[in-house]
Amino acid sequence: MRIKDTPAQSALPRKDRLTSVEDAYALDPLHSQRVHGKRIVMLDDVMTTGASLGAAAKVLRQAGATHITALVFARTHLAPH
Repeated sequence: MRIKDTPAQSALPRKDRLTSVEDAYALDPLHSQRVHGKRIVMLDDVMTTGASLGAAAKVLRQAGATHITALVFARTHLAPH
C-alpha cells in the first residue's frame, strides 16, 4: 500500500522520480506473512523509469518474497532534461 503522498510521477524528471517514491510503499503488517516465500507478480499500466515498481519490489523483497516479476502494459521514455 502507498503510505507516502508523492507528486504525480509524470510531472517529475527521472532523478526526482527515483527519490520521490523512496519509502512510499509498505505492506500491511497483517499481510506481510503472506508474502514470505512467495513468487509475486506486480502489474503496472505504464512504466517510465520503473521507480515505483522498484520501490514496491524493495518492500516485497524485505518481506521475504522469493521471486518478483513485473508485467507492464506500456513503456514510455523520458526526454532528456
